[in-house]
Amino acid sequence: MAILALGALAGGLGAIGRAQAHGVFPEVERVALHPADARVLAVQTSFGLAVTRDAGATWGWVCREAFGALETEDPPLVVTRDGALLTPLFVGLRRGERMGCGWAAPAGPVGEAVVIDVDRDPSGPDSYLAVTSAGGRPNAVHRTTDGGLTWAPTGPSLGAVLFESIRVAPSDARVVYLAGATVGPSREVRVFRSEDGGAGFRAWPVSLPSGTRNVRLLAVHPSVPMRLFAAAVGDVPRLLVSEDGGETFSVLDVGAPVGGVAFLEDGTAFAAAAAPIGLLRSDDGGRSFAPVGSVRDARCVAARGDALLVCANPFLDGFALGESGDRAATFRPILQLSQIDRALTCGPDDTTVRACMPLEPALRAITQVPASPSGCAVGGDRVGAARSSAVGWAWLLAVGAGLARWSRGRSSRRSRRRPAWGRDDGRAVWEGRRR
Repeated sequence: MAILALGALAGGLGAIGRAQAHGVFPEVERVALHPADARVLAVQTSFGLAVTRDAGATWGWVCREAFGALETEDPPLVVTRDGALLTPLFVGLRRGERMGCGWAAPAGPVGEAVVIDVDRDPSGPDSYLAVTSAGGRPNAVHRTTDGGLTWAPTGPSLGAVLFESIRVAPSDARVVYLAGATVGPSREVRVFRSEDGGAGFRAWPVSLPSGTRNVRLLAVHPSVPMRLFAAAVGDVPRLLVSEDGGETFSVLDVGAPVGGVAFLEDGTAFAAAAAPIGLLRSDDGGRSFAPVGSVRDARCVAARGDALLVCANPFLDGFALGESGDRAATFRPILQLSQIDRALTCGPDDTTVRACMPLEPALRAITQVPASPSGCAVGGDRVGAARSSAVGWAWLLAVGAGLARWSRGRSSRRSRRRPAWGRDDGRAVWEGRRR
């Protein structure tokens, strides 16, 4: 039994690894909420996307092949008002209808250039901003007002800057932020700010803490447009907070990588920090944070009214995605990895169905988590009484091997370089992606 369990897990990882080159341990990394319908949301995982249209009762899987993501990409995603998914990729932005069916590229530069990030634009119900990031080439911010079907530049080119992220102030659509690094021998990390909706930008160099390679924007305060949150990307992860629109930053040494910042409607802020720190809470508008203790390894965080959603490590916290209505004192699981067991339901000739259905057996081999030998389910999957201790021990051995592989893979993914598909001073330009 133990050998069979180990063989099944290895076979599943190998099959999906060959098909999708994942090579990392399964985890949920981001969550995207529908702007109006609480039943609809999507998560980005290390093995594709998973979406629900019924508040987490059922989930559909969208493999990377369906929308064209590369092995090294961890693309962000947003859910539009009409239920489409927008995700920026190295090959261009892609739009999936009905939460991930019928993926297509919009016409123009956004559908062809390297698009690094996308964010909601509060100027209209169907408005979003995206930024291109091709090395050695001029890049620009683009806006859609029809949910991602068509895009147009918000202003002139911003030059050869390798952008990493874009954020729009929720309370003032005129305030738009970018973060990235200039190309060339005198590489400089900068934060860009627009106060006219992206028509023009001013830039300020970021005084980086020692060991920091870049800056990734996390959030803008929901009612203070000049309060900006960012993560210092490098050997020593830190949370950065600016009170003057990115011109200067204070450094919060939280002790772990931070994956996001979100605010409840009462103003309480939460930051998703990895183990051993876990979920952080701020009661002073994001000026300081302290560990909560209810989530030991937080990967992402989002808020909807007074509800807090957190991506977590199911092997430490008992769920992959959970929701709290009591300011993170307790969490109700919304997603367990074992619920991701089949491709998203689309039309019979849909690209998602054709690409992902053949991979379903391999998917189930890595998401159907057996119980631990103690009878307590690993990852919160309460099937311990029905599993033998031999299978449980086999799973723990597999998890140990997988965790080691995941750690190596996660480290390599963070340090991997992407070709920016441009040249500068005769040299190929390379830059890390997001994480």
